[in-house]
Amino acid sequence: MDDHKLQAYIDEVRSQGHKDDELKSHLLEHGYDTKAVDEALGPGPAAPPTTAHPPLPGMSGGFKHRNPALVLVFTIITLGIYGVYWLASTTNELKAKTPLAPSPYLLILFVVPLVGLIAAIVYCWKYGKALEEVTKFSGIGMLVLLLFVFPVAQVIAQMQLNKH
Repeated sequence: MDDHKLQAYIDEVRSQGHKDDELKSHLLEHGYDTKAVDEALGPGPAAPPTTAHPPLPGMSGGFKHRNPALVLVFTIITLGIYGVYWLASTTNELKAKTPLAPSPYLLILFVVPLVGLIAAIVYCWKYGKALEEVTKFSGIGMLVLLLFVFPVAQVIAQMQLNKH
């Protein structure tokens, strides 16, 4: 194994949380030169174990891939309940990418008369701005769609999120 491959292997094993002493003994057991291993490991301490998890199936870039047509069908079949769930779920996904996304807890205020109207406008505005930051789709366009033709907004937003 040349120096570049050895270094790449060490970096990969470190990223999995293994300590340098474990790695060194493993490499020496498999016939690698002590000097080459010491040089590749370098003087620094072992990398801390990573807590990152592999991406979940259907997730790309932090956004769950959903079929836009099925999102629409499920929203219609459940009389809008899935639409609220979808909005909260995609908001959480956006929140992981940008601080502009609204809190999904704001959705609770939608049921309060008058306050719900204001909360809906604020929520849709923030959702649109967050979507714009991540996907470059018009935030104002998404605001209008969310407020006046929610099913169309769902399909377009999901298509945009699927791209990222």
